[in-house]
Amino acid sequence: MLAGGREQAVLVGYSMGGVVVTEAAGRCPDRIVSMIFVAAFMPSSGQSLVDLTRLPEGDGDMIQANIVVEGDPPVASLSAEAAAAAVYNCCPPEVATRAAARRRPQAVAVFATPVSADDERLAAIPRSYVLTKQDNSIPPALQRRMISEHACERVIELDADHCPQLSATNELVAALNELAG
Repeated sequence: MLAGGREQAVLVGYSMGGVVVTEAAGRCPDRIVSMIFVAAFMPSSGQSLVDLTRLPEGDGDMIQANIVVEGDPPVASLSAEAAAAAVYNCCPPEVATRAAARRRPQAVAVFATPVSADDERLAAIPRSYVLTKQDNSIPPALQRRMISEHACERVIELDADHCPQLSATNELVAALNELAG
């Protein structure tokens, strides 16, 4: 899209990518048409991913319950079994096994780094959310709390796990087309 001779974008953040989308939009809000969060964290300024997982609505988060942190610098990982239960619980077993085997450790620093984007600037950018109702990674109650705190214009609920791109592919594509349109 072009507005005023400048390209504009729709940002889509999945899972931890919601933090990235929030930071990016805060740095150039005039270039963002909208933000779409897919089973994603949606922090406020000064809030980190860890802060969100510690909210009461985050109870039942199977990632936090099973994560293993080790190394220097510290990285977090999940066993294949824990990933299958926490992330791919609606996928066929062969899909869950293949996807879990491809996961890699993630730097812990990103979990605890607070968002620095200005909430007022972000509030001017329309937000939408794809809520995953069978999510064991970001419990639906936490997703609903973030949606209510950030006044999402549109919400589409999918009967999917934390990985709708694998467990509800066609439904996710339809949702993204609708929300970006």
